[in-house]
Amino acid sequence: MGNLPQTPEALFEALDIATDHQKMFNSKEALRVSREEFERLASRREQEKIEKRWGNFAGEIVPMPDGSVFIGGIRFGNVFIGVQPRIGVQGDPMRLLFDKQNTPHHQYLAFYRWISRTFNADALIHVGMHGSVEWMPGLQLGMNRKCWSDALLGEVPHLYIYPVNNPSESSIAKRRGYATMVSHSIPPLSRSGLYKELPALRDMINDYRERNLKGDLNTEEAIMQKVEVLSLNDDVPRKDGEAFSDYVSRLYVYLNELESRLITNSLHIFGQAAPIETQIITVTESLKAQGLENALPSLLLKAFDHSNTFKHYAHLASVARKGEERAISLREKIDDACKTFVEHAVFGCHLPLGGTLIVIHVDHRLVEGGLLEDLIILGVGRLQPLGALAIDIKTGGHQIFGDKIRLIVFDFDSALRHQLNLAQLPGNQRNQKQQGKQQGLSAHTEASG
Repeated sequence: MGNLPQTPEALFEALDIATDHQKMFNSKEALRVSREEFERLASRREQEKIEKRWGNFAGEIVPMPDGSVFIGGIRFGNVFIGVQPRIGVQGDPMRLLFDKQNTPHHQYLAFYRWISRTFNADALIHVGMHGSVEWMPGLQLGMNRKCWSDALLGEVPHLYIYPVNNPSESSIAKRRGYATMVSHSIPPLSRSGLYKELPALRDMINDYRERNLKGDLNTEEAIMQKVEVLSLNDDVPRKDGEAFSDYVSRLYVYLNELESRLITNSLHIFGQAAPIETQIITVTESLKAQGLENALPSLLLKAFDHSNTFKHYAHLASVARKGEERAISLREKIDDACKTFVEHAVFGCHLPLGGTLIVIHVDHRLVEGGLLEDLIILGVGRLQPLGALAIDIKTGGHQIFGDKIRLIVFDFDSALRHQLNLAQLPGNQRNQKQQGKQQGLSAHTEASG
């Protein structure tokens, strides 16, 4: 492969230069395809279609001074790294899929044909979601050589590295791009946090709330000045006649939500799991998004809100945004409980020995019989959060056990009957005798329930 860059940053910098048309315009090292080579790479029919749409070779997108068309990219021995050419269509790129008269431009066809016929690649690997070649005009099923995606990709085995959370578009890459899909985890998620002057405003608001500075005009004026400097008047305008303490409560909720927003803070690294902190965030937010009543925070809300004031977590959040202090406090407790729940139940963080998670069909007799003192029970079907939350799907009764999870003893009958597919949670294994005892208890409970 020759001399490789020593760091990823060095590789990126070299690739950035090698694919920059302006920087490589007068460079003798620039990869290019001449008119004569293009005529060998493209059929006469393909050339006519491209010239009708884009004009004579080399077109107007990336022509070189000698009349060739720029390809760009870097060769390391028998490895070529390039960047897929832009599609050349202004506005909505989805026009590619529906404009049957459209064609790839000169550089686009030259790029893929150079890889397959001049470079003679044994395999082609697309990295990243998503490219444009699988969206090129042509049939959606049963493609032939008149379809542009077939013409561009049909000659070389094709691997496509694609995030696992977009199966709909990856199926198009598989169907129209003839790709073998290699799925990878989504990039790590993290909280956006606060930046610039926002942390200072948050500190001022916390001080106002904690010290109960109602009527302190100097503090109120300082907060309003900071709001104006940060241009938050449009996002959180003060209502006519609104008490300043109520306005501060709404500002407090706004900053908390802003700080907690999810962002992608890095790329996924192949072969490496994301840091545990980002995994906890991803799982927590996923469980929060499972509908209204069945979302994890809504289930936990039942344990905290004994007055049943709030229908579900979304209702609680909407009331908190209005500045209602009880809702704000309760929402913070629920958010903390969700994080703690995921840390303990899913990742087994800082748990003492004891307790077993058993998957069974929940029956109200188990709740009344007191078996919940020893078992951690999961509701099946729609009420199936992972972890130490016992739910009676018949009566709605529930109980939380945040410190007893250690091991799943899998109940195969329940797995088949309710289509459950749970992996073993992290934690220290119990001894075989204790496992056998719990397995027998699980089987007995299932049979009696």
